[in-house]
Amino acid sequence: MTTSKRKPITENAWLLKRLEEWHAILQRKPDYQFTDQQQLILEYWRLPEKTDKDLGKLAALVRAERAHENALAAKKRADKIVQERKAAERKARNKRCFDAAALMMKAGLVDSKTAELTMPADQLLDGLVRIAEPPPADEFYDLLVKAGLTNVPADQLLGGLLAVASVTDPATLQQWSEAGAAALAPEPEPQPEPDPLLPGQGHGAPQ
Repeated sequence: MTTSKRKPITENAWLLKRLEEWHAILQRKPDYQFTDQQQLILEYWRLPEKTDKDLGKLAALVRAERAHENALAAKKRADKIVQERKAAERKARNKRCFDAAALMMKAGLVDSKTAELTMPADQLLDGLVRIAEPPPADEFYDLLVKAGLTNVPADQLLGGLLAVASVTDPATLQQWSEAGAAALAPEPEPQPEPDPLLPGQGHGAPQ
């Protein structure tokens, strides 16, 4: 059984390729600054006579440099994956923003030609906040509760409000005002019950 003999470090294909690249760099830029590790590889390679100890150090430096290159390549691949993920998230976010803007245009809150708001920004923000999270103490939410409309689908509720907003008949509006005022009127507070009489405190009892 024969075993393949490892080639000496001076015949290492990776090392020979890197030396060729580094020498080409030095021809273009003689003052190019290599890393300390690369500089040592060049120095050991240039030794006219290399002892076994020199070759061992050169081999160790080559293994370290290859490991460093592999680590950089792995990090580059990992960074590419992260950037692709971020790009996909930005693309999805932008699409959601465009969809939201399109809905606001359909609702007449944003001009479809100029992309300008059709109402003051603070009023629009306040309205959107109320729609998204109506707090329990919100006056409009309280009206919905009193009217029993909290469970009505949003499209039906909006359609009803639009219909109400289109009514201009004074008699109808007056009738609605009276009915609403009655519903909003506070309920009378219950009268406290009289304290029960204790023994000996009945009518005509001696003081």
